[in-house]
Amino acid sequence: MDDSYLVSINKLQEIIDTLYPILLNNNLDEKRENLDAINGSITQLESKKIPVPDDLYQMQKDLRIEISRMESAKETLLYLSSTFSQFQSQLEPLLKVTTPLRPRSGKRIISPANKLSKGPLESPNERPIREKIQGFTFTGKDYSVDTWIDFYMGVCGLLYKEHSDVFDRVLTLKGAKRPYFAKDPAILWMPKKIPGTDMFLESHLNAMMLRNNAIKLIKLFGYTEEDLQIRVTQIIRQKN
Repeated sequence: MDDSYLVSINKLQEIIDTLYPILLNNNLDEKRENLDAINGSITQLESKKIPVPDDLYQMQKDLRIEISRMESAKETLLYLSSTFSQFQSQLEPLLKVTTPLRPRSGKRIISPANKLSKGPLESPNERPIREKIQGFTFTGKDYSVDTWIDFYMGVCGLLYKEHSDVFDRVLTLKGAKRPYFAKDPAILWMPKKIPGTDMFLESHLNAMMLRNNAIKLIKLFGYTEEDLQIRVTQIIRQKN
């Protein structure tokens, strides 16, 4: 598997991440409110046996079509994003084995810190098994965590602290078959409550999914990928 394939994968992820906030800012709620107002006006006119202008019926029809298309586009993008993240997570180990990964130009979310002093592995009896998270930096402030779910929970908590009035935006982040956030824990596989809120998050996710979702979350509230860096250390074990 060559570098051009990896570049294509990364480019697709960037496109998905770019389209996602655009869909969230397309005034869908405003259009729904307008449709509700038109529906109410038509209902009142019809109840009073007052002729309803054809233009009003046409506006109602056009809005319904536009809202339906926007909702369908959002669901499709969420599905693609979730499916691609799962695919990327499964593909990552293969990519690491089959091709030397070069740093991408542009944005990166991982800033490896405190790596083992050995540097590149030279002994055939040694191999990395995983990356252990040490902490993260968000908008210039450092935070220490021991696990990936603590990192994810920490990002959610910081977002709620700064944006409690619009924190329900997280409910728009969904996977192909399940939501990632809910107020009813029964609809999640492994719910964890976000402290200080009435919201639960899905914790049954691997490190790659938690990392990708954290980026999507901060973008919902106007931050960029560069506002979040993750510090990891490489864990190495001896082959038998």
